[in-house]
Amino acid sequence: MRIFAVFAGEHEISIHNNFWNGVETVRYNGEEVSSKFSWFGATHRFSVKEDGEIADYDVEVGFTLNGVSANIWRNDRPVMIGLRRGSIR
Repeated sequence: MRIFAVFAGEHEISIHNNFWNGVETVRYNGEEVSSKFSWFGATHRFSVKEDGEIADYDVEVGFTLNGVSANIWRNDRPVMIGLRRGSIR
């Protein structure tokens, strides 16, 4: 099940979770780039080539009182901060 999607420039990062088997996946422009077993959230790291340069992403997924959220960084710069922990690097 797709939880949410965020755009970093023209590129879509989407987070998916299967609540039945606990598998959490991250997709970049529709392509799966990371998959982990997690009941309470995990940190996903992946690198992709964007406009001829390598971009390193960290996606930390977790739960808040409002549901599932995430912190997303691109090359150590925040794209989205939705969790309190890890919001300052």
